[in-house]
Amino acid sequence: MSRSFSIYGGPTPALDTVRLEQAVTSTILRDEEDTHRYRKLFAKLSELALPQVDPEAKPESHDGRDSLTLIQHLMYAS
Repeated sequence: MSRSFSIYGGPTPALDTVRLEQAVTSTILRDEEDTHRYRKLFAKLSELALPQVDPEAKPESHDGRDSLTLIQHLMYAS
């Protein structure tokens, strides 16, 4: 994955669009095969992403696999 993308969809799947972000311009994909491929990619990224953190929770209650724990580890690990 070397660039960000956005998926725009609605009640009519044939009109779904993927926008690939590039340094100077963007590329728009409307082919059903392309939009399907990027939906699968987004689903995989969602599976791999760290869970959200409740900012109101006490630090000791954070799961060892959440984004705040990772940030703290990176900042304070020796």
